[in-house]
Amino acid sequence: MTVPDPTDALLGTARPGPRWWEVVDTSIDPLLVVTDGTAVVAIHFTPLPTIPPEWARGGPVAERAAQQLRHYFAGRLTDFTLPLAPAGTPFQRRVWAGLLACPYGTTLTYGTLAERVGMPGKARAIGAAVGANPIAVVIPCHRIVGADGTLTGYAGGLPRKAELLRIEGGLALTPPGAPGADDPLRGSRRPGATRSAAPLPPPPRR
Repeated sequence: MTVPDPTDALLGTARPGPRWWEVVDTSIDPLLVVTDGTAVVAIHFTPLPTIPPEWARGGPVAERAAQQLRHYFAGRLTDFTLPLAPAGTPFQRRVWAGLLACPYGTTLTYGTLAERVGMPGKARAIGAAVGANPIAVVIPCHRIVGADGTLTGYAGGLPRKAELLRIEGGLALTPPGAPGADDPLRGSRRPGATRSAAPLPPPPRR
Protein backbone atom coordinates (compact mmCIF):
# COMPACT_ATOMS: atom_id res chain seq x y z
CA MET A 1 0.00 0.00 0.00
CA THR A 2 1.36 3.41 -0.95
CA VAL A 3 1.18 6.00 1.80
CA PRO A 4 1.09 9.78 1.37
CA ASP A 5 4.51 11.40 1.22
CA PRO A 6 5.36 12.23 4.87
CA THR A 7 8.72 13.79 4.15
CA ASP A 8 7.97 17.40 5.06
CA ALA A 9 6.20 16.39 8.26
CA LEU A 10 9.00 14.10 9.48
CA LEU A 11 12.20 15.68 8.22
CA GLY A 12 13.30 19.29 8.52
CA THR A 13 15.98 21.08 6.52
CA ALA A 14 19.41 21.49 8.08
CA ARG A 15 20.47 25.05 8.76
CA PRO A 16 23.84 26.23 7.46
CA GLY A 17 26.35 27.49 9.96
CA PRO A 18 27.49 26.22 13.36
CA ARG A 19 27.40 22.59 14.38
CA TRP A 20 27.28 20.90 17.77
CA TRP A 21 28.39 17.38 18.52
CA GLU A 22 28.50 14.65 21.14
CA VAL A 23 30.05 11.18 21.27
CA VAL A 24 27.93 8.39 22.73
CA ASP A 25 29.42 5.11 23.97
CA THR A 26 27.23 2.17 22.93
CA SER A 27 27.33 -1.62 22.86
CA ILE A 28 28.54 -1.57 19.24
CA ASP A 29 31.03 1.31 19.38
CA PRO A 30 31.07 5.07 19.95
CA LEU A 31 28.64 7.10 17.84
CA LEU A 32 29.12 10.72 16.82
CA VAL A 33 25.95 12.84 16.95
CA VAL A 34 25.98 16.09 14.95
CA THR A 35 23.29 18.77 15.17
CA ASP A 36 22.67 22.22 13.73
CA GLY A 37 21.44 23.44 17.11
CA THR A 38 17.78 22.65 16.41
CA ALA A 39 17.84 19.17 14.80
CA VAL A 40 20.04 16.11 14.39
CA VAL A 41 21.77 16.23 11.00
CA ALA A 42 24.02 13.15 11.25
CA ILE A 43 24.92 10.15 13.40
CA HIS A 44 28.18 8.44 12.45
CA PHE A 45 29.59 5.03 13.31
CA THR A 46 33.30 4.60 13.99
CA PRO A 47 35.77 5.33 12.57
CA LEU A 48 34.49 8.77 13.46
CA PRO A 49 35.11 11.64 11.06
CA THR A 50 37.40 14.47 12.08
CA ILE A 51 35.51 17.06 14.10
CA PRO A 52 36.20 20.60 12.85
CA PRO A 53 37.66 22.80 15.58
CA GLU A 54 34.92 25.40 15.16
CA TRP A 55 32.22 22.91 16.17
CA ALA A 56 31.05 23.04 19.79
CA ARG A 57 30.54 20.04 22.03
CA GLY A 58 27.14 19.50 23.64
CA GLY A 59 24.06 21.63 23.25
CA PRO A 60 20.48 20.67 24.15
CA VAL A 61 19.69 18.70 20.97
CA ALA A 62 22.96 16.73 20.98
CA GLU A 63 22.57 15.92 24.66
CA ARG A 64 18.95 14.85 24.18
CA ALA A 65 19.98 12.61 21.28
CA ALA A 66 22.81 11.10 23.33
CA GLN A 67 20.46 10.31 26.20
CA GLN A 68 17.90 8.67 23.92
CA LEU A 69 20.60 6.60 22.20
CA ARG A 70 21.86 5.35 25.57
CA HIS A 71 18.32 4.34 26.52
CA TYR A 72 17.82 2.62 23.15
CA PHE A 73 20.97 0.54 23.50
CA ALA A 74 19.96 -0.36 27.05
CA GLY A 75 16.63 -1.66 25.74
CA ARG A 76 14.62 1.05 27.49
CA LEU A 77 13.51 3.08 24.46
CA THR A 78 11.66 2.05 21.31
CA ASP A 79 10.65 5.45 19.91
CA PHE A 80 13.09 8.27 19.27
CA THR A 81 11.55 11.73 19.68
CA LEU A 82 14.17 13.88 18.03
CA PRO A 83 13.92 16.61 15.38
CA LEU A 84 15.74 15.35 12.29
CA ALA A 85 17.19 17.30 9.36
CA PRO A 86 19.24 15.04 7.10
CA ALA A 87 20.71 16.58 3.96
CA GLY A 88 19.82 14.73 0.76
CA THR A 89 17.96 14.80 -2.51
CA PRO A 90 14.13 14.84 -2.50
CA PHE A 91 14.19 11.16 -3.50
CA GLN A 92 16.56 10.21 -0.69
CA ARG A 93 14.57 12.17 1.87
CA ARG A 94 11.35 10.46 0.77
CA VAL A 95 12.99 7.07 1.29
CA TRP A 96 14.37 8.11 4.69
CA ALA A 97 10.92 9.29 5.75
CA GLY A 98 9.61 5.89 4.66
CA LEU A 99 12.17 4.20 6.92
CA LEU A 100 10.71 6.02 9.91
CA ALA A 101 7.42 4.19 9.30
CA CYS A 102 9.10 0.78 9.85
CA PRO A 103 8.35 0.01 13.51
CA TYR A 104 10.79 -1.11 16.16
CA GLY A 105 11.20 -4.89 16.19
CA THR A 106 10.14 -5.39 12.56
CA THR A 107 11.83 -5.47 9.17
CA LEU A 108 10.91 -4.56 5.59
CA THR A 109 12.35 -5.72 2.30
CA TYR A 110 13.72 -3.20 -0.18
CA GLY A 111 10.89 -4.10 -2.55
CA THR A 112 8.21 -3.50 0.06
CA LEU A 113 9.79 -0.19 1.03
CA ALA A 114 9.80 0.82 -2.65
CA GLU A 115 6.06 0.11 -2.84
CA ARG A 116 5.33 1.99 0.37
CA VAL A 117 7.05 5.15 -0.85
CA GLY A 118 5.25 4.96 -4.18
CA MET A 119 8.12 3.65 -6.29
CA PRO A 120 7.39 -0.02 -7.01
CA GLY A 121 10.06 -1.86 -8.94
CA LYS A 122 12.78 0.59 -7.86
CA ALA A 123 14.34 -1.61 -5.19
CA ARG A 124 17.89 -0.97 -6.42
CA ALA A 125 17.47 2.82 -6.28
CA ILE A 126 15.79 2.47 -2.90
CA GLY A 127 18.78 0.46 -1.69
CA ALA A 128 21.17 3.21 -2.75
CA ALA A 129 19.12 5.81 -0.87
CA VAL A 130 18.96 3.60 2.22
CA GLY A 131 22.73 3.23 2.10
CA ALA A 132 23.16 7.02 1.96
CA ASN A 133 21.18 7.60 5.17
CA PRO A 134 23.26 10.06 7.26
CA ILE A 135 21.44 9.49 10.57
CA ALA A 136 22.27 5.94 11.63
CA VAL A 137 20.10 4.07 14.15
CA VAL A 138 17.49 6.83 14.55
CA ILE A 139 16.48 6.64 10.88
CA PRO A 140 16.33 2.82 10.96
CA CYS A 141 17.96 1.66 7.75
CA HIS A 142 19.09 -1.42 9.71
CA ARG A 143 15.49 -2.72 9.51
CA ILE A 144 15.67 -3.24 5.75
CA VAL A 145 16.50 -6.80 4.66
CA GLY A 146 16.83 -8.77 1.44
CA ALA A 147 13.87 -10.27 -0.41
CA ASP A 148 14.51 -13.65 1.23
CA GLY A 149 14.79 -12.16 4.72
CA THR A 150 18.58 -12.28 4.88
CA LEU A 151 20.74 -9.47 6.21
CA THR A 152 22.11 -7.56 3.24
CA GLY A 153 24.41 -4.58 2.77
CA TYR A 154 24.60 -2.01 5.54
CA ALA A 155 26.80 1.07 5.59
CA GLY A 156 27.75 0.34 9.19
CA GLY A 157 28.61 -3.29 8.45
CA LEU A 158 26.51 -6.44 8.87
CA PRO A 159 27.70 -7.20 12.44
CA ARG A 160 26.34 -3.81 13.56
CA LYS A 161 23.10 -4.40 11.66
CA ALA A 162 22.68 -7.78 13.33
CA GLU A 163 23.34 -6.25 16.77
CA LEU A 164 20.76 -3.49 16.23
CA LEU A 165 18.15 -6.04 15.18
CA ARG A 166 19.08 -8.23 18.15
CA ILE A 167 18.50 -5.29 20.49
CA GLU A 168 15.07 -4.77 18.94
CA GLY A 169 14.17 -8.46 18.99
CA GLY A 170 14.12 -8.51 15.19
CA LEU A 171 16.54 -11.35 14.42
CA ALA A 172 13.88 -14.06 14.32
CA LEU A 173 13.55 -13.49 10.58
CA THR A 174 10.30 -14.59 8.99
CA PRO A 175 11.07 -17.40 6.50
CA PRO A 176 10.00 -16.60 2.91
CA GLY A 177 6.51 -17.93 2.26
CA ALA A 178 5.61 -18.19 5.93
CA PRO A 179 2.45 -16.50 7.24
CA GLY A 180 3.13 -12.81 7.55
CA ALA A 181 6.25 -12.87 5.39
CA ASP A 182 4.73 -10.35 3.01
CA ASP A 183 3.18 -8.20 5.72
CA PRO A 184 5.39 -5.13 6.15
CA LEU A 185 4.01 -4.53 9.63
CA ARG A 186 4.92 -8.06 10.77
CA GLY A 187 8.10 -8.71 8.88
CA SER A 188 10.55 -10.44 11.20
CA ARG A 189 8.96 -9.40 14.45
CA ARG A 190 9.87 -11.72 17.27
CA PRO A 191 6.96 -12.63 19.60
CA GLY A 192 6.84 -10.15 22.44
CA ALA A 193 8.84 -7.44 20.67
CA THR A 194 7.50 -3.93 21.00
CA ARG A 195 6.13 -1.91 18.10
CA SER A 196 6.53 1.81 17.68
CA ALA A 197 3.32 3.54 18.64
CA ALA A 198 3.61 6.37 16.13
CA PRO A 199 6.04 8.04 13.74
CA LEU A 200 8.31 10.78 15.00
CA PRO A 201 6.66 14.16 15.59
CA PRO A 202 7.43 16.85 13.04
CA PRO A 203 10.53 18.96 13.72
CA PRO A 204 10.13 22.67 14.34
CA ARG A 205 9.44 24.68 11.20
CA ARG A 206 12.31 26.92 10.12
